[in-house]
Amino acid sequence: MEVHPTLADLELNRPPKKQRCLPIVQIQKSKQLIGNNVHLTDLDCEGNIYYANGENLFKLPVPLETASITDEEVTIVLVQGEETSADLAVTLANGNNVDLAGADVEWTNSAPQVATIENGKITAKNAGSTVIQANVSYNGETIASNKIEITVQVTTTSLTEQVQSLEEAGDIEHSVAQQLVNRLAQANHHYENEETDQAIKHLEDFLKHLENSSVEEELKSLLESNIASIKESYLQD
Repeated sequence: MEVHPTLADLELNRPPKKQRCLPIVQIQKSKQLIGNNVHLTDLDCEGNIYYANGENLFKLPVPLETASITDEEVTIVLVQGEETSADLAVTLANGNNVDLAGADVEWTNSAPQVATIENGKITAKNAGSTVIQANVSYNGETIASNKIEITVQVTTTSLTEQVQSLEEAGDIEHSVAQQLVNRLAQANHHYENEETDQAIKHLEDFLKHLENSSVEEELKSLLESNIASIKESYLQD
């Protein structure tokens, strides 16, 4: 037996119990509402109301209620090179979830040099912090999510991998890359032997080699920040 929405269901703007989730092309007229010309056709699985007026079919969408990046922490700490997902959830005023496949999601990122976000995937790039937020457009409405902060920390291992990648890309000359990688290896060796002063000296030598190189200034600045992140972690331990 087919189940039709009641007037109470219409007032709450939500599907009745056992409501079928039908594509709009399959929706059939089910209940007369006003006079002889306006008829309720059905509710979809989100609770949107479809009705016919003559030959015209109209949709009354449920308003957006909240959009949230569902992570337990407001600040997420990542090591350079790590990835994580920003799990975005959007709810309607009736409590139903939005199918984001049909939504337009635009991510904002305060410092893309620190971390990137693409299709909800966050990748840590360089030392620092960035604030990420989603703007979701759906059914003619736009809603902003909560903000999350991404903090990126750098290690000698992650920075070594970055220098090698930059060498492969042609952004750092081979001879310079070798000097930088060697300084990082020496810094890590002394740090593991609890020789913090010697470890920091090799980090400073890294900066000297970098300063005397032909590396572009913007890239130099990022690498200097990454060295500062390592130095800070050494001094805190």
